[in-house]
Amino acid sequence: MRNQSGYSLIELLVVLALMGLIAVAMSGGIRFGAKVWERTGVQVEGLEQTQGAQALLRNLLSTVSPRLFDPSNANEDAFVGNGQRMSFTAPMPPSLGQGGLARFNLTASRQDGATQLVIEWRPRHGAPRESKQLLLRGAGTVAFAYATVDAAGAIAWTDTWAADAGTPALIRIRADFAQSGAIRWPDLIVRARIDRDSSCIFDPVSFECRRG
Repeated sequence: MRNQSGYSLIELLVVLALMGLIAVAMSGGIRFGAKVWERTGVQVEGLEQTQGAQALLRNLLSTVSPRLFDPSNANEDAFVGNGQRMSFTAPMPPSLGQGGLARFNLTASRQDGATQLVIEWRPRHGAPRESKQLLLRGAGTVAFAYATVDAAGAIAWTDTWAADAGTPALIRIRADFAQSGAIRWPDLIVRARIDRDSSCIFDPVSFECRRG
């Protein structure tokens, strides 16, 4: 029995201590990996939301329709806006409906200490149903601006646009996020494909202006 080899109690305690340290290190690594995974998922979701919202707004604002020929509606179809709200008529994109023209209201409003961007729309023809969709949430501020471009190419921005001013040459949507490291919203600047003065009465058949 004297020549029989084995482990002493001290050796067993050292091994158990080392295994405990390894288990703690592995547990910390797993928790860190889970936090990174969760944070990455939130950032990816925010990036997809931003890209989707900007693609939709670029599509809508680039196809804004000037005032339509409908005497009963007067200036209902005109483009109007201020720093937190704009209203316009544009073709319905496939992602929102079955096509045709619709009246859109884009609003930046405060809720639960943050700003959200919501779009509402109502088809101009057919059943007068109203729909809405949340495009952006968690922003610190969201601001709209409108611009004219003169013959020399000079751009003048304003935060209000009257119904009798026609269609803006440029439309900008700017959003800031107060939270550090949050997904950023690059300034969205869109030029309307149809840029007419306020005397233009749009003809959807010829895509030109009627006079009178």
